[in-house]
Amino acid sequence: PVFILPGIGFGTAVQVLKIRQPQMPKWLPGAAAAIWLLFAGGVATFDYFVTWANDPDVRGAYQVNTVKMLSYLEGVNPAEPVVLSNVYPGPAHDPSLGLVLAGDENNWRWVDARQALIVPGGQDSTVLIPGSTPPHPLFAQWLQPRETVALRSDDLDPSFTDFALYAAQLNAWAGETAVANFNNAVTLHHAEWLNPVMPGETAELLLIWRITDPANVGPIVPPAFTTDVVMFTQLLDASGVPFAQRDALDAPSWDWQAGDLLAQIHPIAIPAETAPGSYQAIVGIYDRLSGDRLPVLVDGEVVGDFTAVPSLQLGTSTDSAD
Repeated sequence: PVFILPGIGFGTAVQVLKIRQPQMPKWLPGAAAAIWLLFAGGVATFDYFVTWANDPDVRGAYQVNTVKMLSYLEGVNPAEPVVLSNVYPGPAHDPSLGLVLAGDENNWRWVDARQALIVPGGQDSTVLIPGSTPPHPLFAQWLQPRETVALRSDDLDPSFTDFALYAAQLNAWAGETAVANFNNAVTLHHAEWLNPVMPGETAELLLIWRITDPANVGPIVPPAFTTDVVMFTQLLDASGVPFAQRDALDAPSWDWQAGDLLAQIHPIAIPAETAPGSYQAIVGIYDRLSGDRLPVLVDGEVVGDFTAVPSLQLGTSTDSAD
C-alpha cells in the first residue's frame, strides 16, 4: 500500500507524456522508472539504516544503551547483588530486556536512582547508573564509582557508571524500631525531612522501608501481571485536609524480595501562599489500579491505612538568613 499512490502518480505522468510526446521512445518510461526507483531506494535505505538507526531518540526507544549495560554486567559478572537504574524501572519496559537476555535467575533490582535506591537483602551491592538518572545527592555519599563506560556522545545516555553501594547507613536506619507495618508486606523504619524549606520551595521526605513479604503488598494486576503499588505522602493543614502531596514509587514493587531495604525520597512542592509553621505529614501505600490502600497492622489488627511521620517545619526568609 505504501507504493500505490507514488505508482499512480508515476503512471499518470507517463500517460500524459505519451499524449503530449507521441514520438517518445518506448524505452524511456522504463528507464525513468528504473532511475527513480534506484534514487528512491537509495534515499530510503540511507534514511532507514543510517539516519534513522543512529538517531538518539530511536536508539533510546530501542533500549540500545540498556542492552549495553546488560552486556557489561555479563562481562564483569559481579558476585554481589546488582541494582540497575533506569528512567523506566517498571516491569513492562527496560527490565523486560533483562528477563529476555539473562533470564529470571539473576539477582537484580530496578530503580530510578534520582529518587530511590534499593539494597537487595541489605547487602553491599553493584549499582549501574546511566547519565539520565544521576543518583540523588543523599545516595551519592553511599556510592563509590568504580568505572564509567562511555557510549555514543550524542546518545540520550552517553555513559553509565559502575558503583559500589555500601549499605551500612541504610542498615542502621532499617535497624530502628518499625514506625508502621503495612499488611505484613513492608515496614517503615525511618522518616526525616532532608532540608529546611520555606513556602514556595520543595521539601524532600526520606523514607526507609524493609520488605518483609512482597506477596502481601497488593494484587497481581495487568498488563504485566505483577504487583503495582504507589507510596503517597500528604501534608495536612490545621483542618486535616491535604494541601500538598506526592505519589510515587521509584523502586517498583514487582521485583521486591524479602529482606530488601528501600530508600524512597518524596519531593513535595510547597505552595508559595502556605504560612510558615508546623504541618502534619502522613504516608501510605495504595494499589495503582484499584486505589485500595494497604492496611496498617498492630498485633495483627487493622488500625488504619496510613501512618504519621515527622511534621514539616516551614520557615521564613528571616529563618534562612539566620
